Amino acid sequence: MTHFKIRELLGRYCKTVINNEVVLKMPFPRTWSEELIAEWLQLKGYFVEVGVPISSGKRGGRNEADIIGVRLRASKLEIFHIEVGSLPANPIDNAEIVREKFSQQRQNDIKDYCRTKLQVTSNQINYKKLYVSVYASNKTISYLEQHQLPIKRLSDLIKTEIVPTIREWKSNPPHRPQTKGKSITLPEGMWLLYLLDYILE
Repeated sequence: MTHFKIRELLGRYCKTVINNEVVLKMPFPRTWSEELIAEWLQLKGYFVEVGVPISSGKRGGRNEADIIGVRLRASKLEIFHIEVGSLPANPIDNAEIVREKFSQQRQNDIKDYCRTKLQVTSNQINYKKLYVSVYASNKTISYLEQHQLPIKRLSDLIKTEIVPTIREWKSNPPHRPQTKGKSITLPEGMWLLYLLDYILE
């Protein structure tokens, strides 16, 4: 499927264009942290959905992926699967929770979902995953990192990823305004990024 065809399909649902990429207007996330991360992915040019239905895990419960971002890069689908939550248990149990969130079955379900949604048949997919912890002890963070599980504190994500993305976007906005600097505003509807940007100025 051509890049143009994918853009056409996304455009049926799209209300925003960022960096010359169409972006799906997503349903409301459940928490402010999910909203912030979803807005960040949108600013990076991803088509974003929250609460994506997938198969159940061993623990049962809600059968959804928190946030999924999809974009096309060099004729290859790039999927960014992000889970958001707290990890109050011991490091071993927390590691099992994160492993289950990103189990191969769940990854396969998400790939199938994205292929179906975008009408793409190619198996060339770059799949990225990240667990963003609103709370986790230092021992849990250290243990998960040692076992090569994708974990990052929300506070660290804001400092190392979200804020730089805002500054990069404002330094080279797609709409090419006459002025540079503080007069450049983010796309409409990104309320938490707006707030973060306002606080930082």
